[in-house]
Amino acid sequence: MLAEIIPLDISIDNEWFIYSIPDEILPYLKIGSLVEIPLKYKSSYWIVAKLNVENVRNFEIRDILNVTCSTSLLSDYQIETIYSLSSKYFINIHKVLSLFLPKFVIKNLERKSFLDITEEKEKIIFKPNLKIDLDLKLQKRNTLVFNQTWLNNLDIIAKICTILEDGIFIFQDNFVIEDFLLKYPSFKKNSIILKDKFTYTKKYKTFLEIYFKSHNFVFGTRQLLKQNFSKYKNIVYLEDSFYKNIYSYTHKYNNLEILDAISKNGNFNKIIVSSVPSIELMCKVYNKKIWYLELRK
Repeated sequence: MLAEIIPLDISIDNEWFIYSIPDEILPYLKIGSLVEIPLKYKSSYWIVAKLNVENVRNFEIRDILNVTCSTSLLSDYQIETIYSLSSKYFINIHKVLSLFLPKFVIKNLERKSFLDITEEKEKIIFKPNLKIDLDLKLQKRNTLVFNQTWLNNLDIIAKICTILEDGIFIFQDNFVIEDFLLKYPSFKKNSIILKDKFTYTKKYKTFLEIYFKSHNFVFGTRQLLKQNFSKYKNIVYLEDSFYKNIYSYTHKYNNLEILDAISKNGNFNKIIVSSVPSIELMCKVYNKKIWYLELRK
């Protein structure tokens, strides 16, 4: 059997590589597994993207050396998003991969022999008891909530938390997260928080918490778009036209385009909250790509 492999360290444009799977390691291999690949003078860690593929380029095929981590580090929706972003932005595929699986995560996992990714975490289900005077009915998937009430958008976010069973809540920056937690402190100890200013150690811990869904609510900046939240059902995105892009290396990626790709590939329910929707969003409303819900005073 052959597998498509996405390299972690080097690639040519948006191209992947084809390797053969030895019979003895086939039972341990999954999409998203980390494998050891032979190079010219050394071996390297790469990610399995697809299984049971054909050698359409008729290149010489080499064997995968070993399965380094059989547990899927990336979900199917992330791999599909990596392919689509690499083609759309004409960026080497390994650089897009590094958005979703940065090297510090691999190094921390390797330091502990990848045991961290196999041990389930204790799960906390938080049901907020908040009284917010707002009639909000989210009856359809993929909704733009246009806030024209006396409440600010943070109140709308809190109200949505009382409706949904779980959610990835994406804010503009650290300051907005802090404002939200100051106004609604019950979420601070009962949710996963991810801020840009976290150290690599804290970011690694948060990566594992989101991966295992240790809490049903996650609050963070745009960097949350790069996390593996395949166990969650809902993405709630607080829109701000001043925060349009995620930067990595010398490249920038449009936040809404990443959000669209993720929600489509992962079949997530997407809710966008905005007081001043961007032209991009209103075009999606006009083309009936997203449902429009206006909250009036």
